[in-house]
Amino acid sequence: MFYGSKKYLLVIVLFLLSNLALTQTKIIVDSLTGKVVDYVYIYSSDKKTSLLSNALGNFKLPNQNFTVLRFYKLGYITKNITAQYLKQFDTIKLLSKQIELNEVVVSSKKLDTIIKDKRYYLDDYIILPNSDFLIITSKINSKGFEVAYYKRDVGITYNRKFKLETEPSLFKDCFNNYHLLTKESSRQFYFTSDTSFDFLPKYTRSKFDSTLANAMLETDNAIIYRSPNKTQYLQSKNFATKINSISINFFRISNNRVTPFYHVEYNKDLMNMIKNELDDWEMLYNNKVVTKLYVNNQLMFFEKIIAKPILAPIFQRNDTIIVFNLQENTIQLLNSVGDSLKAIPIVFEKLNKLKRLTVLFDAFTKQFYVDQALNDTPYLHKLNILTGKITKEIKLEKTFVKNIQISAGKIYYLVKEKQWDDTSYLYAQNL
Repeated sequence: MFYGSKKYLLVIVLFLLSNLALTQTKIIVDSLTGKVVDYVYIYSSDKKTSLLSNALGNFKLPNQNFTVLRFYKLGYITKNITAQYLKQFDTIKLLSKQIELNEVVVSSKKLDTIIKDKRYYLDDYIILPNSDFLIITSKINSKGFEVAYYKRDVGITYNRKFKLETEPSLFKDCFNNYHLLTKESSRQFYFTSDTSFDFLPKYTRSKFDSTLANAMLETDNAIIYRSPNKTQYLQSKNFATKINSISINFFRISNNRVTPFYHVEYNKDLMNMIKNELDDWEMLYNNKVVTKLYVNNQLMFFEKIIAKPILAPIFQRNDTIIVFNLQENTIQLLNSVGDSLKAIPIVFEKLNKLKRLTVLFDAFTKQFYVDQALNDTPYLHKLNILTGKITKEIKLEKTFVKNIQISAGKIYYLVKEKQWDDTSYLYAQNL
């Protein structure tokens, strides 16, 4: 059974279609899939003519005189189109760059230093389709942060500084667009070349959190959307302990229709454990065995370790939707409309299910990995989703590791060289 209001789901539909859906004279589409290509940078060679297509791939021809316009979008082959062609045809087709595994250069080294510069801290990064990086950096005793484009073997080619915003991070949405998030706002990137970028107009962080943050997958003209976690409380006479949503619903949004897709419910055994724990501490406090401060400190343990948000990572591999239902310890395989294909029990013999797990997916090799540090030693575990079993244990070559990403058979991660050091560097390790 699915429950909860669907009103917030309509918000994402309005946001994704938005007021950018004005009737335009031209449209840009992917030449293979026919899907629209959004936010394409369009310019003449002298840059006197410069414009950007909208979220639906639409644009109007400029009034300026030009002979050729160039169409640039990261991940696509730049296309030059004459004015005569543009006046005759309404659809422009861009061909995506297909990155094959045999085109990826594999170093003979097991560990490669990607970014290590003592002039700044590396706070966050994201890997681009052309194997370059967007990075967030900061400097000691300096206010604010910088967002930069980083090319291998070249370094930073373009950067933007921010002084009045805090808590920056990078985010890739399900439409393969990139965003700069701060505590205050959100901005979407668009790329003006393979070395530079700009931003669409910023909007409030709350708008992002209520829309794009919960759009998980785009599949066959539909969006798989996740209902957000909501804080709840278990209350006794003298105490309250915080828990998160007792369920998460995935919905399918297509053709302005919202239909249930998959439902994940909080682990009932853990829920009963928390309730019993609250009752036990209430009894001890009433009998003056413990103080109120002591009880509150104990309940904080359950909030952080046990009553954590529901974890249900969702991925698409080929035509199959894969949900890791870590509440029921199953890998659920679904088709694109939510019909169950198979439920596979998860067998994590060496992993602690009470500690947070991170599921990682390499979109190039189509392989899954599970990240969890064991005894302060970082390991990755290769997972066979058809058996639910760990098939390989991979020890990371560095300690004090965070922000692990996997791409094209390489493990990327940020590293603090010393535990007390704030400076982080980016390394890549061959699988």
